[in-house]
Amino acid sequence: VFAAFNRMEVVVGALLVAAGVLLAGRAADVSQKSLAGVMSVGVMWLAALAQYLWARPRMSAATEELDLVNRRPEDPRFHVFRRWHKTYVALDFAKIALGLAALGMWV
Repeated sequence: VFAAFNRMEVVVGALLVAAGVLLAGRAADVSQKSLAGVMSVGVMWLAALAQYLWARPRMSAATEELDLVNRRPEDPRFHVFRRWHKTYVALDFAKIALGLAALGMWV
């Protein structure tokens, strides 16, 4: 599920960044807020790309042969999984903050 959602974020993000750059390039006058909004969307796209290419594969690899239901907290693989999960969630929070910032700049 997460892989499919990440793929969708990467594709939609690339389309939004391309559309934003094209629209900004065609406009006669572009405000600083609009440019900052486009940059925020670009950084959101990079965060989604980092999740898809970097964090999620490592998190998935850490869960191989790891029983997440009957887990033993002392298992070092569980510590690795938690670290990558925190990274993944932190990137999600960054995307939310950047999305709200971009929305605020365009409104």
